[in-house]
Amino acid sequence: MSKLSLLPVVFVGVVCAYGAAQGSPEELYRSAVRHERRGRLEEARVNLLWLTSYYSDSPLATRARDEIGALNLFEDGQARVRDGRYGSATVTFRAVAQVYPESPLAKQAEAASRSAERKEEQSGTPIVRSLSFRNLAPLTRNQILDRFAEREVGLAVGQSYRPEDIDQARKAIKDLLAEKGVSGVEVRAEVRQISNNRVKIEFLR
Repeated sequence: MSKLSLLPVVFVGVVCAYGAAQGSPEELYRSAVRHERRGRLEEARVNLLWLTSYYSDSPLATRARDEIGALNLFEDGQARVRDGRYGSATVTFRAVAQVYPESPLAKQAEAASRSAERKEEQSGTPIVRSLSFRNLAPLTRNQILDRFAEREVGLAVGQSYRPEDIDQARKAIKDLLAEKGVSGVEVRAEVRQISNNRVKIEFLR
């Protein structure tokens, strides 16, 4: 037998030995929670991944998979803060708390959301506080927002307002209307400042 053919067998043996050394599913999950509370997210992820891989039949494996989702979303929020995208970071952290309320990261996410919102306010960058659509039938609000997401239009409640996003948003709505059989219409955008760094945006025709 060649050395290469032995590699899968050796790898499986290492996986089994490592998994066994880590203890029971309960121990792995408790360890992941401890790491999360200490901010050691990569160590938490390793424990959760071993739990889902080595103890895939355990009831805790489902909780571990959910926790990995919460962890990934939380890290996405942290990345947005580092990039200075405080508005979208606020939305992301809120999603962690709302989608994964049982997660040990939920309270951390709520605190991180408040922190990101304060940084957004201190930056002086206008924030979208209201986004509405009028006289755009047969389109629904959800259809428009889904199209914004598909085309990565940077307009959403709680996110920074950039004037250059308006034209991209108008084009996305016009294209969607055309797909629904409504063409040759003009889509306008009204942007109103409602405080020092808050804006209200309405699209209409």
